[in-house]
Amino acid sequence: MKVIWRKGDVTLPTSNRYKLSGRVLTISSLDHTVDNGHYSCAAEIQAGMGDFGAKIQLQINYVLSTRVSHSVTPTEGMSMTMTCDITDGRPRVIKHVTWRKGHNTLPTSGRYKLSDSGKVLTISSLDHTVDDGNYSCAATNDAGTGGFSTKFHLLAKPYGQATVVPEDVTVAVGGQVSLTCLAPSESGHPTASWFTWSKDNSNFSSNTTDSLRLTPTEVTESGKYRCAAGNFIGESDQSDWTTVTVQGE
Repeated sequence: MKVIWRKGDVTLPTSNRYKLSGRVLTISSLDHTVDNGHYSCAAEIQAGMGDFGAKIQLQINYVLSTRVSHSVTPTEGMSMTMTCDITDGRPRVIKHVTWRKGHNTLPTSGRYKLSDSGKVLTISSLDHTVDDGNYSCAATNDAGTGGFSTKFHLLAKPYGQATVVPEDVTVAVGGQVSLTCLAPSESGHPTASWFTWSKDNSNFSSNTTDSLRLTPTEVTESGKYRCAAGNFIGESDQSDWTTVTVQGE
């Protein structure tokens, strides 16, 4: 007697992963993406092939995939809530959730609070000097612990005072002036996305680059200039004034 096995309507071959021993089918290295489905068997004897009888459905447990989401913009001094969303995996019953900032596991005390079986992380009293960074989560089910999710970056505004270089400039009419806005150099300061320039207390330019060029210069461009570095959270403190003097008729 020969036993034939099918997955769906496809006869299973004998291979490294599919081993037949009499009436027993053994599948090694289970992979839910290809092995989930309905299996059935039939016996082939001298009188012919029997009917493929009742089917058994194979559903393979596999680890959970996650991503981090948030609903509000993080603001210094306020609370921030992040959710570990389950995007794939079986079963969806979560046994444990682990949160990380960078490569360090976050504690579950003090400013860090977990709720909804660990899926929701709330950080209170946000402080850019310690909270700015990449956050990820991993969930555990019966199949084990999945990989850590794509990282979510918690961004704060640039803190501290911007600086303009050079400090003071004197140039002839028709010449060129190039000023550079340096974002605050405080340790761990967040990234600046744009730079805002002011002349004599009036904003006149906002650029994604840190340079302001005046060329060719005119006498009317004499004055005091300053800048601030910002991102979508907010801006740094403005720099001290830099004086530009354009000499000529």
